[in-house]
Amino acid sequence: MHRVYAGAVFTIIAGDGADANHGLRGFKNLTTQRLVQQQPIQLAADESIMQDLRSRKIGDAGESRPKKPYYDRAWTFQENIFSRKKTIFEDNSVRWRCQCSDWYEDLLPDSRVDERVGNFWALPGKYVAEQWFHCSVPSLFILSDIARVYNSKILTFPEDALSAFAGIQTTLHRIYPGGLIYGVPENFFDIALTWQPRGSLTRRKPSAKAHSGRLSHKLPSWSWLGWTGTIAFPTDLEFERAPAGSVGIEGYTMPVTEWYTMSSLTSVERRRIQSTWYENRLRASIDATEVPTGWRRERFRLKNYFGRGYQCPRDVPQYCYKHESFRDESQIHWYPIPVLDRSTPCPIRPQTAFLYAQTSRAFLFAGNLIDEWTNRHPEIPRVQLVKLDGQYAGFLHLNHISDLADLKSYPQVELVATCKGYRYTGRMIDYELAKGTAAANFETPWEKPLKDCYFVLWIAWENGVAYRRAYGAVTNEAWESEKETELVDLILG
Repeated sequence: MHRVYAGAVFTIIAGDGADANHGLRGFKNLTTQRLVQQQPIQLAADESIMQDLRSRKIGDAGESRPKKPYYDRAWTFQENIFSRKKTIFEDNSVRWRCQCSDWYEDLLPDSRVDERVGNFWALPGKYVAEQWFHCSVPSLFILSDIARVYNSKILTFPEDALSAFAGIQTTLHRIYPGGLIYGVPENFFDIALTWQPRGSLTRRKPSAKAHSGRLSHKLPSWSWLGWTGTIAFPTDLEFERAPAGSVGIEGYTMPVTEWYTMSSLTSVERRRIQSTWYENRLRASIDATEVPTGWRRERFRLKNYFGRGYQCPRDVPQYCYKHESFRDESQIHWYPIPVLDRSTPCPIRPQTAFLYAQTSRAFLFAGNLIDEWTNRHPEIPRVQLVKLDGQYAGFLHLNHISDLADLKSYPQVELVATCKGYRYTGRMIDYELAKGTAAANFETPWEKPLKDCYFVLWIAWENGVAYRRAYGAVTNEAWESEKETELVDLILG
């Protein structure tokens, strides 16, 4: 269906009403009259004008208006973002929306509005999720917003989460090398597995009408599509500069295993996940002069970016990279990756729900709540992980407040490693203090309380299959001392 909307001359959207049977109001002798709320404003002499009483803001994308079923539904999400030109019947009025302008039937066209709408990045109220139409370089930051918006939508049948996202995922295959599997990009797979809750998450359970023959009968726990609620992928400080407000302060430095995907628990055939981020990172560190097509390398000068609310890697490189498609000069990456030709069709891989890996495993204990986080986000608490002697080892970021009770029912917390990196461990950085204490030439960044760690998943087994319960991080020292000597054969469903 996404190709139908993307190729349409324009799409007619019935934004009003509780469902598709509401229809379009205001067609004389054909449909119900519109209820237009206006009041006269007296001008000079006998002249007057009519003022629309509806509250409306020029350039509004729709989702910041009062909630309507059309904007709440997952199936209509792709219709809205794929349609390049739209005639929208909403609030008893009609408006036209395209990539260049917004026109309202009761307002004269305004070139200043056209300029704002034409400048995608300056338009308030626009989905960040729509940036992927204009983006050539794969980014977990952009993908994070797509997932966040989509996963907050309503599905009548929860098992349709993959099917309703399929059109978007198919298009993303032209941007992300290797494509996506259940909404998780293969080229960043080790990193993307540590997606994080931004609000309460609950498992999507198949409806009574679902049957086991359907592809998405039971969505995997390792994918965000297997959960309902808002999520975010981590922003890797080692790959791209993290804007203010990004999830966490994290850097991913090395994978710890190879991931394979298979269609069932007993499958003999396993396909290796094409996670290529580390190869690209390593290639740039060995030979920084070899730059892929479309990229340019330039010396990074901290003073040119200081004070813009961005985060840098722990060890700031000499050079940064910019792609020819970037519209903002402050948008930089720390290593380049090959960019796909979006005009070339990409093969769509089967969506197989089981993962296999041989990775390290450790058993730790749940400690106290981390008050600094939990006081601000009580619905998704963070809990300390401790060793047998009570020493701090790391943390778990729970998906729901009810997970606290489940956590207490386990004598130990079973954890498996997904990736190595580092994570911010102290208080939020005071930028003004940092600015005052940084080197005078701004070439040396300030000290950050970053600690080497293993990123981990809390898992629980059921009939020979492990299921993700939460994500977390364990310090290098604790993991190396507590992990088992033998790797575990992990089957993740």
